[in-house]
Amino acid sequence: MSLLEDRILRIIELKEQGLDSKAIAEDLNLSTQSIETYYESTRAAISKITNTEPIDLASVLGISPLAAEVVSQHYNRQNGPHNKLPIKSPGKYLDNIEKIRILSEAGKTVDQIANELGLQTSTVYTYKSKMNLSKKLFSSIKNKEKVASLLEGGSTYEAIGQALGLTTGTVRGYAAQQGLTRQYSLYEINVKKIRNLALICPSVERIANAIGLKASTVMIYAYQNNIQLPRKNKSQHETVKVRGHKSLEERRDEIKTCIKNGLVYIEDVAERLQVQPAHCYNLCLDADIHILFREQKNRYKFVKRKPIVDALIREGLPTLENIGKKVNLTRERIRQYIVATDQQEIWDERRRERKNILGTIVSQINSVGSNLADQIEQARLLNTSEKEKWAYEKVQKYFEVRRWSENIDFDLLFSLFQDYHAFQQQSKKVSLEWFAKKYKILTPSIGRIFKDVGLKPLVLPHHKKCIVTSNYKKQCLENAVEAPINPVDVAYFLDIPFYVSNQFFRIHYKGDKQRPPVNKWIKIFDLKNKLSYRFASQIYETLDTGFSKEEIIESFGLSEELYNYALENKPEISQHIMNSLRIIFPERKEEINKPYREFTVE
Repeated sequence: MSLLEDRILRIIELKEQGLDSKAIAEDLNLSTQSIETYYESTRAAISKITNTEPIDLASVLGISPLAAEVVSQHYNRQNGPHNKLPIKSPGKYLDNIEKIRILSEAGKTVDQIANELGLQTSTVYTYKSKMNLSKKLFSSIKNKEKVASLLEGGSTYEAIGQALGLTTGTVRGYAAQQGLTRQYSLYEINVKKIRNLALICPSVERIANAIGLKASTVMIYAYQNNIQLPRKNKSQHETVKVRGHKSLEERRDEIKTCIKNGLVYIEDVAERLQVQPAHCYNLCLDADIHILFREQKNRYKFVKRKPIVDALIREGLPTLENIGKKVNLTRERIRQYIVATDQQEIWDERRRERKNILGTIVSQINSVGSNLADQIEQARLLNTSEKEKWAYEKVQKYFEVRRWSENIDFDLLFSLFQDYHAFQQQSKKVSLEWFAKKYKILTPSIGRIFKDVGLKPLVLPHHKKCIVTSNYKKQCLENAVEAPINPVDVAYFLDIPFYVSNQFFRIHYKGDKQRPPVNKWIKIFDLKNKLSYRFASQIYETLDTGFSKEEIIESFGLSEELYNYALENKPEISQHIMNSLRIIFPERKEEINKPYREFTVE
C-alpha cells in the first residue's frame, strides 16, 4: 500500500467516525490544511470522471482498485442519494470477466464470446487485457469478506493481518469500507483484563495464569498503565517459620502489642520478641505492618562476612562495579554488604589514598617526559632556519590557547605556519580556501587557527552578497510553514537560496503555525544518489519536455535505479508535490496540475 493510498483511507476512516479535520490532523500528525487538501483534491478528481470502471478510477488516483471502490462508496454517501458519483459497481464487471475467462479456456474465439455475452468485440478485448488485474480484485473481495467475518468474531487488526498475510493498514481499510467499528489491539485487551482481574485475584501469578501471560509481563503492563497489583502475600492458612513455631496471626498480635506500648523502631520490637532486626522486618512485611529501622544497616544484618570482598574494599577499588566484577556480584549487592558490615568509611579512606598515590605517579611520569621532550626540542632548534623557528613558536602558542585540541596533528600545523610565513615574506595574497584545500581542513577552521595565534588572513574574506527577498516570497514562505517538504525543497520552488528558507523557519517566523515532521530525502540509494522532492520535480519536468531516459540520466548524473524508482512512484510523489505547491501558492491552486512550477515567482 502506497503512502498516498494509506493517508486517503485513514482520512476517510476517521471522517466516517465523525472526526473533523482538526482532530484528524492531530491523529495523523499533519496540518489541517494538508488534510483538507487531500480530501478535497480526491473529491475533485473523482467528480471529473464519468462512466468509469473501478480499475480506471484507481489508475487516475494512483491507488489500488479495492481502495478506489472504498473511496467511491464514501463520497457517494457524503453526496447523498440524488448526487452520487458515477462509479460503476464492480459486480457485473467481475461477472463478465469470469465468463470471458471460462469461455476462453473452452476454446471460444473473441467473436463467439462477444455474440454469446451480448458485448462488442472491442469490449471483450479490453476485458481480456485486464484479466490479470481482475484476479487481484477477486482476491481483494475475498479478503474483505474474510476480514469482516474475523472482525465479527472479535479478532484484532494485528491478528487478522498475520492470518491473511496483510498489513494492519489494509485490514483497517477493509474494516472502514464495511462500516465496522474500531477493534482493540491485543495489548489493549490484555491491559483491560489485568485491570479487572487485579480487583479480584489475590496474586500476580493467578492473573498471569488466567490471561496466559508470564508474571513478569503482567507486572510490566501494570507499571505502564498505573494498575495496582495485589501484594505477594502468603495464604491465610500458611504459617511463617519463627521461633516457638508461632503462627503469623500470633506474631502479628505480638508486634501490634509492642507498637501500642510505644516501640517505634524495628530494633526495639526485635529485642522484645528476641529475634534479629532483619527477621522482624520480614515478619512486618508479611503482616502488612509499616515500621522503620533506627539504622538502615541493620536491615542487612543477615549478610555473612565475605573475606574476598573485605580485601577488595581495603584495597580501595574505585567503584562498586569494579568490586562486583571481581566476585561476580551486582553493584547493589556490594553496596548492601558495605552498609551491613559498616565498612563505608574504610572504603572511602582507602579510595582517597589510592587516588593520591596514582596521581603522584602520573605527575612524576609527565614531569620526566616533558623535561626530556623540551631538551630534545631545544637541541633540534639550534640548527633550524628562522622560518622553522617562527612556525614552531606559533604551534606552541596554538596548543597553549587550544589545550585540548588533540585532533590536529603537530606536523600539520608546523607545515601550515611555514607556508604562511613564506607567503608573508613574499607578499603573496593567498586565500584561506587555498590552505583549506591543501591541508583538508574546513575554511572557517583555518581562519580560527590563524586568529588563535594572532595572525590575520593574507587576503581579506569576501563579504556575502545581501539577498533581498520580495514581500510576495515572504508571504509564500509563511504559507510554506505547513508544507510537508523540507526547507531546501521550499527554497527550490520559491527560487531563493536554501539558507533563506532555513533561517526563516528556525529564527524569523513568529506565527502560530507548526512545521510538520518531514524527511530530507524520499529514498537514499547510496552516498551520491539521493532522491528529494525538488530532484523528482526536475526529472518529471524534463520528462514532459521530451527528453529521453538516457539524456536525463546523463544530464543529472543519477543512477538508473533512482530514475526507475522516481517513475514507478510518480503518482504518489507527484500528488505530494502538487499538494505542497497548493499550500505554498494558495492563489494559484487551480493552475497547479503538474508536479512542478509552470509560472514565475517574483
